[in-house]
Amino acid sequence: RFTLQLDVNDLLVQAVDSGGAPIAANFTVIDPRGVLPELVLYSSSGFLNLTQLVVGDYYVRARSCSPIFKVCAEGSGVFQPGQVSTLRLPLRSIIFSHLLEEWN
Repeated sequence: RFTLQLDVNDLLVQAVDSGGAPIAANFTVIDPRGVLPELVLYSSSGFLNLTQLVVGDYYVRARSCSPIFKVCAEGSGVFQPGQVSTLRLPLRSIIFSHLLEEWN
């Protein structure tokens, strides 16, 4: 009888704009050791959660595009499972306000 213990944890990465607000993103995850195939995932919340990965370095790239402004932003980094990491993309949050005027 054998007991096998593996050091695994969850890879958690949040894509945010330059102000720290979560943004939708397309993620690409690459395992430099080549054990896992390249993963391409979309998250409307900008939160990437890959469970039960062997602890080690993973290259993560996030890309977010705005069809309204026809612009894309991309960021990347090397992350390890076991903690929530933030991946900041060079985008600014834009808030539109509609001002109402009363006419007499």
